[in-house]
Amino acid sequence: MTTLEERVRRLEKRGALTRAMYAHAVRCDDGPYGLEVLDDWTADPFLDSGSATFSGRENLARFYESLPASFVIHYFTNLVVELDQSGASATVRCYGFEAATIRGCPEVGAFTDRFIAMDSAGRWTWHHWEQVVHLDGPLHRNDQGHAVPKGTPQEAQRRGNDSGA
Repeated sequence: MTTLEERVRRLEKRGALTRAMYAHAVRCDDGPYGLEVLDDWTADPFLDSGSATFSGRENLARFYESLPASFVIHYFTNLVVELDQSGASATVRCYGFEAATIRGCPEVGAFTDRFIAMDSAGRWTWHHWEQVVHLDGPLHRNDQGHAVPKGTPQEAQRRGNDSGA
């Protein structure tokens, strides 16, 4: 049986991890992506972006430097945080959305993230991050003037293709 003090400590760790995630999103949003976002990662990071993998800080730096967005807003929701027994490591699963401007074109992305975070001296950092991309693409206006992602059934109908592809 855990004590009230232990339960409170674990809740505080979850809250700190959630705040660290949101702060990381803000640092990414301030773009263009600067290398200060690497401070949010452990010394031996791994990222699976859904289209490529990056191991080590040098490769991760190249990933951030290659991102073309001039404007981005990240949203994280439905966070499920599972702390290990010691509270020094956590696995997080969440949904993410981003609105970006890439080469002057508005885009939208939706993804599921799963990552392992490490608590070192009271500061959470990312160690292993896997992303499954569900939607990523430019927005187009449909006949009613609404923005819809390219490749959706609404966009396919606009192009005269009933298949949705």
